[in-house]
Amino acid sequence: MIRYYIFLLLFFLFIIEGTVFQIFAPDQYGVEYLFVPRWVFLVIIFAGIFRGRGVGTFYGIIFGVMYDVVYTSVLGIYAFGMGLIAYLLSISISFFQKHLTVAVLTSLLAITILIIMLWNDVRSRFNFHAT
Repeated sequence: MIRYYIFLLLFFLFIIEGTVFQIFAPDQYGVEYLFVPRWVFLVIIFAGIFRGRGVGTFYGIIFGVMYDVVYTSVLGIYAFGMGLIAYLLSISISFFQKHLTVAVLTSLLAITILIIMLWNDVRSRFNFHAT
C-alpha cells in the first residue's frame, strides 16, 4: 500500500513543480537567479534510502522518463541521470536510516550530481560555453 502512496506523492510533486511553482518563480520579481525545484528527485532518493535500492531506481527511471517527455527535447537525459544516481546513492544501511542528517546530506549530494550531469550534457550537445 505504501508503494501507491509514494507514487501518488511523486506524481503530485511532479505536477506542482511544473504548474503551481511557476507562480512563485523568482524571474517574475526581477531576480536574475533561477530556482529549479527538485522535490521529486529528493523524495526518490529518500525512498531509495528508506525503502531500498530497487524502489529508488524504479521511481528514478519512471519519473526521469516523465521529465524527459515533458521538459526536454532529448529523451533519456533525466531517465538515465535519475536512475543512475538513485541506484548509486540509495544506500540502505541502518546508519543512513537512523540519522536524518546523513540522509539529507546524501540527497543534497544527489541533486548536485544530477544538476552537474545535466549541465555538462546540455553544454556538450549544444556547444554552449558560458563566459
